[in-house]
Amino acid sequence: MTSSAERHSPAPTPERVTFDALWQHADMARRTAGLTPGRTLRPGLRLGPSSGVGGDSLCDRGLDDADLDVGEPDDDAAPTPLGADADGELLSDVNMVETLTPPPDEQGLLEAPDTALAARLQTLPRLLRAETGDAPPELALGVTLGEGGMGVVRQARQLALGREVAVKSLRPEARHPAAMRRLLAEAMVAGQLEHPEILPIHALGRDEDGAPLLVLKRVDGVSWTEVARTANHPLLEGQEPIVWHLQVLMRVCRAVHFAHGKSILHRDLKTDNVMIGRHGEVYVLDWGIAVALSDDGSGAIPLARDADELVGTPTAIAPEMVQAKGALLSPRTDVFLLGAILHELLTGAPRHAGREVASVLFAAFLSAPHVYPASVPAELAQIANRACARDPTARFEDADALRLALHGYLEHRASTLLVQSAEARLADFAAALLRARAALASAVAAEGETAHASRRRVPDATEATLAALHRPEVAAVRLEAERLASAARASLQEAGRAWADNPAVPRLERRLRLAEAGWQLDCLDVVAVEVGLRGLEGAEATGLLDGLQRAKRARQIWQQRQQRERDDADATIGARTRTFFAAVIGAWFSVTPAVGAVARDFFGWRPTFGMHLAAGFVFWVLVVVGAVWARQTMLRTRLNRSVLRTGAVCALAVTFERVLAAMLGLSFDAMIALDQFTFGLTIALMAAGAWPRLWLASLVYFTGAWVSSVMPEVSLWALSAATLLAMTLVAFQWRPADYAGNRLIQLAAREVLPRREVRDLPRAP
Repeated sequence: MTSSAERHSPAPTPERVTFDALWQHADMARRTAGLTPGRTLRPGLRLGPSSGVGGDSLCDRGLDDADLDVGEPDDDAAPTPLGADADGELLSDVNMVETLTPPPDEQGLLEAPDTALAARLQTLPRLLRAETGDAPPELALGVTLGEGGMGVVRQARQLALGREVAVKSLRPEARHPAAMRRLLAEAMVAGQLEHPEILPIHALGRDEDGAPLLVLKRVDGVSWTEVARTANHPLLEGQEPIVWHLQVLMRVCRAVHFAHGKSILHRDLKTDNVMIGRHGEVYVLDWGIAVALSDDGSGAIPLARDADELVGTPTAIAPEMVQAKGALLSPRTDVFLLGAILHELLTGAPRHAGREVASVLFAAFLSAPHVYPASVPAELAQIANRACARDPTARFEDADALRLALHGYLEHRASTLLVQSAEARLADFAAALLRARAALASAVAAEGETAHASRRRVPDATEATLAALHRPEVAAVRLEAERLASAARASLQEAGRAWADNPAVPRLERRLRLAEAGWQLDCLDVVAVEVGLRGLEGAEATGLLDGLQRAKRARQIWQQRQQRERDDADATIGARTRTFFAAVIGAWFSVTPAVGAVARDFFGWRPTFGMHLAAGFVFWVLVVVGAVWARQTMLRTRLNRSVLRTGAVCALAVTFERVLAAMLGLSFDAMIALDQFTFGLTIALMAAGAWPRLWLASLVYFTGAWVSSVMPEVSLWALSAATLLAMTLVAFQWRPADYAGNRLIQLAAREVLPRREVRDLPRAP
C-alpha cells in the first residue's frame, strides 16, 4: 500500500499509526476484554517523530485488514514492541505522548478539491504578499520556532502594529483539505475563547499560495513540561514545586471551565500544551482537536457527537475517548485529562503506561485507580483518582470543582505537613518505647538480683516494676518517651486547628493514645491508662482494657501489702492502747509495793513467797486480758505485736526469776531488786529496738534495783517509785506530742478530704 505522503509529496514521511483504522478494525469497545497488556499490534506500527510544536502528530497513512492483528497472539512469534518497525528498530518512548489525530481521507485526496473549503479560504485576507502582487504584506516572517508532523510555527512581525507574533501554518506536504479544515477549526475555537489563560489569536488569513495562516500571540516563555522536568527552574521563584505546579493547574482548570461554558472540549490537555510566560503567565494552547458540544449552525467547529475517531494522547486519554464514540464525550472528559496532568505531576510518569499501542489503550480503557506511594499526600492522591475515574459520573462534575478541590488541598497543606511531622514524631516515639521497655525489663531483672543478693524477699513482678521505675536509667527513657509523645500530640492538635476535618488527625491520635496506653500499662499507671483509653474501641483497645483489669488487681494487692508494711511501722496506731497498758501496769506495780511497804513498816506485815508469786500471776493476767481486749489494735502492727511479745516475755521472766530466787533461798528484798533489774532489762531491749527514747525509763529501773540491793529496807518503796516514774516515762514516750499531732492531722484529713486513691508514684514529667 502506497502512503499519501509518497503520492503527494516528493519528500518521504515517516509511517504513523492510523488510530481510526485501529478503532474500525479492532473495535476496542467490543474486544478490549480480549486484550492483555503487552499484546502487540503487528506488523511493527510506529508513531512519527515528536512534533515539538502544537502536538500535531497527524497520521499519514491508512491500514488495511492485513496491517492489524488484535486477536490471540502467535505464540511462536516474538511480540514487536511499540515503535518497532519490520526491521526491529525501536523508537523512543516519547512517541507515546504524542497527540494522535485522524489521518486524511486518502480517497478524498484523489478526487476534486473541496469547493466549500476553497470558497471559505477566498474570504480570508491575504497576509503574505504574492510574488506578483502589488498590495503590501501584513506580516514579515522570521525564524522557525518549531515544526510538527503537519504544522510549522514561525516568528513574524506584524508590520501595521509593529509587534512580534507567532504564525502557524501547514507544511507544504500536508496542505490537504482535511488538514486545512482542522487548522480553520482551531482558529475558530481560539477566536471564541477570550480568556487570560487561553492563548489569544490575532488574525486568520492566508499566505501567498492561498493556504491558511493563523496569527497568534508571541509568548516569551517555555512549555510547562520543561518547568516540570527541571529542578529549581527560575520560574519557580523559590516556591515549593508542588505548590507552584498546583497553582498552574488551577489556572488551567479556570481556562478549561471557561471553554466548557462556551460548549467546547479541548480533548488534548497535557503539560506540553501549556505555555508558561517569563512573568508567570499561563496559556492553554493547541485546540486543534477541540470539538463543540452544541451546534451553533456555522459548521466551523466539529461537533462532539460526530467525533467517531480515536484521537488524543494515548498515555492520558480518557476511557470514553478510547471507545471513539462522540456521544460519550462531555466536560468530564477534559476533567479526566486534567487529572492525568495531576497524576504526572505527582509521579513523574504518565497516567497510562505501556510499551505498545494495545497495552496503553488497554490501560486507558480500564483506567484503574492508581496506588500512590506514601510520599504522595493522601488528599492529592484521592483527587487524582477521582478525576481519573473510569465512570465519568464518579469524576468531578466540572473543571471548576476540580480546581476547588486543589484549592482546598493548598489550604489544608499546612495541616498535612503537620500531620507528616506528627507521623515522624510518632515513629520516634515508637522507637523510644522500644528503648524504654528494654530499660524497664533490665531494671526489673536487676531489682530481683539485688534482692536475692542481699537475702531479702524477692519482689514479685508488680513490686519490682514499681521499684524499677525509680531507677535513673528508666526515668531518663520515660522522660524522653513522654517528650516525643507530647511533641506528636502538639503537632496533631495544630493540624486539627488548621483543618478540622483532616481525616489523618483522628487516625494518628488513636495510634498515639494506644501507644501511650500500652506503655503506661507496662508502668502499671492504671489511672493514666483509664484516661487514655476512654472512648476508644476496637480489638487493640479491648486488649489493653483486659490488661488494665489485671494491672488493677496486681496493683491493689501491692497497695494492700504496702499498707500493711506502713501500718507495721506506724507508731501512731495503738498509741492510746499502749499508753493505757503502761498506766495499768504502772498503777499495779507502784500501788501494790507501796501498800506492802506501809503494811510492813507500820503494821509489822511480813510478805511471803506465795504473795510475791501471786503478784506475778496478776501481772500475767493483766497482759493476757489486755491482749485479748485490744487484739485488733495490738496485733495490727509490728510494733504493737513487739510490745505484746515483750510484755509476755517480761512476765515469764519475772515469774521464772521469782521461782529461781525462792529455790536459791534469796530474801524477799533480793527478789524485789531482781524484779526491777528484769523490768529495766525489758525496757532496755525495747529501747534498742523501736523506741530508743525509752532508755531513760530503763535507767530508772536499774537505779531502783541498785537502791534495793544496797538498802533492802526500802526495796518496796524503791520498786513503787521506780515503777511510777518509769511507766510515766514509757507512757509519755509511747504517746509523744509529734505522734499525737500527726494523728490529729490524719483524723482531720479523713473527715475533710474526699476519699480517693492517692498515687504512690508521681508521673514522670
